Amino acid sequence: DHITLTTNPSLTNQITIEVWVKLEPTINNLTGWICGRESSYRILYTSTGFAWVCATDNNGWYTSGTAISASSLTPHTKTYQVVVTYDGSNNKIYVNGTLRITGSAISGNIRNVNPYYIMRDGSSDVNIDHGQGIIYSHRIYNRALTASEIQQNFNALRGRFGI
Repeated sequence: DHITLTTNPSLTNQITIEVWVKLEPTINNLTGWICGRESSYRILYTSTGFAWVCATDNNGWYTSGTAISASSLTPHTKTYQVVVTYDGSNNKIYVNGTLRITGSAISGNIRNVNPYYIMRDGSSDVNIDHGQGIIYSHRIYNRALTASEIQQNFNALRGRFGI
């Protein structure tokens, strides 16, 4: 099953998405969809990590700096807090309160096209599966949370998941 938001988040040049997830292995070892909007922004998972793509009006879909990934993880073995941000200059991925990667500099307002999906393949790509697993918590902010705010959120909930 999946969720489609009928009212899309109102964003300009910043975003944070925070999810607490335990995911199933992807089908046929392809990439799985966690949440987002095709051709705008989305969080994905693979057998080895998490990916974040966030395009702007100045930096197109999957151009330099818009697509980053945090590898050396096994998303389907335990629960993770995954937080992605775009602060008007860089895309970032945090896992369990720790910054894992920062993309190269980009600029502009976030693209806002297509519906917002949670755990559904919203793309026409044949290499992305419907996400499978459990999302315990999902939050969208219209600003980039700071590293200390992300760490605070992680510390507040980590005990629930034995982290």
